[in-house]
Amino acid sequence: MTDPGALGEAGLPRGEGAGAGYGGHEAAGDGCGRHEGAGNRRGRHEGAGNDRGVHAADGGKSRSGWVAARVMGDVVARFREGAAELPGNVWRRWGATLAAGCVVAVGVAIGLVVAGRHLDGDGAFAWESDFLRALDASPLLSFSVGVWIQTLGTDITLAIVSAFAAGVAAWDRRPLHAISIVLAFVGSDLIVRFAWLLWDRPRPDLILDGAAAPGFASFPSGHAAESTAVYGILAFIWARSSTSSAERVTAAGLAATAVLLVGLGRLRMGVHWPTDILAGALLGLAWLATLAIALSRAARAAK
Repeated sequence: MTDPGALGEAGLPRGEGAGAGYGGHEAAGDGCGRHEGAGNRRGRHEGAGNDRGVHAADGGKSRSGWVAARVMGDVVARFREGAAELPGNVWRRWGATLAAGCVVAVGVAIGLVVAGRHLDGDGAFAWESDFLRALDASPLLSFSVGVWIQTLGTDITLAIVSAFAAGVAAWDRRPLHAISIVLAFVGSDLIVRFAWLLWDRPRPDLILDGAAAPGFASFPSGHAAESTAVYGILAFIWARSSTSSAERVTAAGLAATAVLLVGLGRLRMGVHWPTDILAGALLGLAWLATLAIALSRAARAAK
């Protein structure tokens, strides 16, 4: 028989009760451990799901389109914002001045062609052949250097410069500046092509037998006209934005240097007569004056 004193309150032996109690605690502990393990596994699964969600979100963003397209969209949006802020009278004054300037620029082109053909027929341009021969014989400027410096005025260079500068102006919500920069390049090109229709002056063939000369009209120089207009309008906008006289002189000096280098390079390559370069620069100045006056009148109307 078991000693009654050895029985606990539950009627079980004390040792067995304690052991069972401990076993029960251990069993409970094992159950808690299992629950905690399951919870940890669920947490890991949820964390993995969250990671997958983040990656999916990032992937969705990367697939939404090109960065360049989004930037272009932002530029266009800011351009429209700036355009909407301008009063109607500003647009009208700018457009009217531009239209009148187009007529003047075309008139200048016609006048240059008429004068050029008349002077050429009278032999006034006979000196140009000797000038090109002397330039070709000079050791100060090689043909390759001429090719290099004239790239400042090529269509691809001016197109890139114009597009970048116009984009910056559009981003700054200055629509008239952006449009004027584009028109400086496009407008001067169209006016030059109009002048070519009026006089199909032959290109010189004195340097490398004219190997570098293209097969269309020589007068006036498109490189000179477009460079004068594009670099000129950039210098004008730069100078108007500055209160420093030294900075304004710097802007004008850089533009003039670029135009001079382009003209010199075209002459050294033997693809233009000197009067072609001169006429192109004058035509570019006429178109530049149109754009500058239009911007100035628009600025006064906005005040």
